[in-house]
Amino acid sequence: MKMSENETKDLVESKSAMPMALDGAVPEGSWGTQEFSASDILISKLLLQQALSELVNDGKTKPGDMADSVTGEVLAPRGEMLEIIPICMTKTWRLFKQEKNKFEFERIEPCTASNENLPYEFQEGADLWRRDKCFNLHLLLTRNATKPETLPLVVTFSRTSSNVGRFVATHFMKMQMAKRPPAHQTLVLYAHQEQGDLGAYFVFKIKEGRETTKEELAAAYRWFNLLKAANVRVDDVEERKTETPRDDQSSQAIAM
Repeated sequence: MKMSENETKDLVESKSAMPMALDGAVPEGSWGTQEFSASDILISKLLLQQALSELVNDGKTKPGDMADSVTGEVLAPRGEMLEIIPICMTKTWRLFKQEKNKFEFERIEPCTASNENLPYEFQEGADLWRRDKCFNLHLLLTRNATKPETLPLVVTFSRTSSNVGRFVATHFMKMQMAKRPPAHQTLVLYAHQEQGDLGAYFVFKIKEGRETTKEELAAAYRWFNLLKAANVRVDDVEERKTETPRDDQSSQAIAM
């Protein structure tokens, strides 16, 4: 609809009255972000890809890749190593209940000193349950750790990768004994192919890296405080899997 002469005049006058920032110069700072906290963000999982992984089926990744669960980005192709900065780690139980001929995910519970030696399978009434112990490591990638927009990732070690979780826990204990934070030293993740009864599958492997720089350590400390102060939501891609086989090898393996 065509504007009248008066409406056109009003529009021109209103534009001339706009702040200079909208007329060319853009102010510095994080304007437009409102008040968001660490509890409002979604943190990706670092996933080790298997032949039946969702991202592999979608054609975004290949078995043996390490990938971002939210974006699908390949963080380290098969055969390459990924240098990380450990920030903090928690232990949890993933609980599954048997439904007909499969186990379906039900809930997550804290893993504490009082319950960490509970049996792998157990009975509740007439239902058969199973639990997986998980080591959940919050980390930064060294390649972008010092960029202010960088978000941490979480990688979970369980079942076939439980020994990697224990390695990380040992690293945390060694750093504590040396009166240093876990982020004082990097760790290096990589994928290793193994052979099971049902075929080949990949597991996480890890080794110690170098000392972190002052800038990397400062970035890790910043996120340590943010994570400690807020209940950050982590992508639940692994919990969305409704079925988990009973043995470790069959959970990962397929003929390749």
